[in-house]
Amino acid sequence: MKGEIRKSFFITLAKNEEGSVMLVALLMLILLTIIGIASTTTTEIETQISRNEKIYRANLYRAEAAAMVALQGLDDGSTAALKSLAYTWLHGSLPDADIRSVTNWSASNSAQALDSGNRYLAVDVGIVPGGSLDLSEPSVHEFAVYGRSVQNKGVGIVRIGYKRSF
Repeated sequence: MKGEIRKSFFITLAKNEEGSVMLVALLMLILLTIIGIASTTTTEIETQISRNEKIYRANLYRAEAAAMVALQGLDDGSTAALKSLAYTWLHGSLPDADIRSVTNWSASNSAQALDSGNRYLAVDVGIVPGGSLDLSEPSVHEFAVYGRSVQNKGVGIVRIGYKRSF
């Protein structure tokens, strides 16, 4: 008797399928909504990463352009001006050991290139070791040339090595 009641109960449940399609449809709708929200969030994050990458590259290229302006100044500069560090943007050492410090990039320690967000400076590292032992020959001096760009809440700093004989 108990076995028959259980069988009839499960048979009744199996035959009673009213609302099961709605339940499956609701579960599918919830699943698709979760997938849609996840896709939207991922797209927003990827767009932000792309935007940050664009700002980083622009600052990098602008900083490189500023350093190239300084290189041109070193190339065109007279030997006397380079020896005496006559340019305001040419130093015997960095004013502040941390190149990112605002002290290094003040108007008295650097020069403007392109626009107000781009600056450059150079440091005379000294005579390159291993040069000629003949004192009558010119010495090869090494310079560290820096360019900096500050645009769109981003900062790019580039360091380029430069050697010149004088």
